[in-house]
Amino acid sequence: MNLLRTLNRSISPSGGASVGVYDMLTVIPHYKLLSLALGTDLAAPVAVGLVLELVRVALKQSKAELTLLTIASACEVFEYLIPRLEVLHAEHVPPGDRAAFLLREVSARRAHEALARGSSGNSDGGLSHGGLAGGGGNGGMGYASMHVQRLLDLLSDPKFIAICAEITTNLDALVAPGSSIELILAYRGPGAAILHHALRGYVNAVRDLPLVARIATELRLHGPQWIADTLAELLLPPDTDAMPRAIPAPQPELWDAMAKGTYADHNFEDACYSVIAELGGHDGYVRIPATQQFTSVDRLRRTERALVPLFARWGIDAADSGADSSRFFASPRLGSLRCWRCGTLLLPCRTRDRSG
Repeated sequence: MNLLRTLNRSISPSGGASVGVYDMLTVIPHYKLLSLALGTDLAAPVAVGLVLELVRVALKQSKAELTLLTIASACEVFEYLIPRLEVLHAEHVPPGDRAAFLLREVSARRAHEALARGSSGNSDGGLSHGGLAGGGGNGGMGYASMHVQRLLDLLSDPKFIAICAEITTNLDALVAPGSSIELILAYRGPGAAILHHALRGYVNAVRDLPLVARIATELRLHGPQWIADTLAELLLPPDTDAMPRAIPAPQPELWDAMAKGTYADHNFEDACYSVIAELGGHDGYVRIPATQQFTSVDRLRRTERALVPLFARWGIDAADSGADSSRFFASPRLGSLRCWRCGTLLLPCRTRDRSG
């Protein structure tokens, strides 16, 4: 009987590449996606039916033929879902539900891509700054159509799903907003830019990611207070029962400068001394001119314990030579802070370069 099947397959139009009901359980282990989605515990006819449906949807065909080539092509279409499929496999989700998950996800992805292509003529080519609907010229995804395919890959990444679940849990439990803000700033995994864009005000909503709208409406407004509390924590003695620390006034200008990346335009030293004066019970203080910040050794000693950790929490290290840090310290005044932190001469970079 086996010899007869072999002879019949060899003379068929598709040759030895065709896959029948007697071959399916042998073929499945050779494809990681099929092994995770179906396994070999199914009855062969059931496995053939599920694989046939996966191939048909993946290749966008009303009818499909099972061959090694069509199965391999279908597996490539579903490949981006393997990390999430591994989670479902580890949770012992039934094979039928796993196959349904693959079909549902790829259909939703194609619908999103088609919607983005349909509105690409009105796309702004960059980030959306529209309302909570995510903007009208980006397919409703929150980003321009050119980013939709990569965005959909990120939305299905397990690490990104995990961080989103953790932030959502914090919001549902009414955890202090500062905890979620620090969680977003500390995250450097896949999709970090999406969370940072939502927190900093570049996007207000992303389709199929309601967390972005929640960050925009529930977390972003707490940013000025978080940055003021952080400065107070770093500049002043610890908060104790015997000597509680007052709550500083919000710092909206400092938050906007950090969120927009206009670091060179903000007077960081003056912001630090305003917090010190406010929580120290002083009626006022002598404002530091913007042209004079980071030019005094005494003031640097007083503020470096706050500014350097603040920049580090934002993802900028004074001792780092990467591109982001180099752009941050490009201005002469901020370059002086790096020189001080790294133990070099306390001179603005332009002055040191001319003298050296």
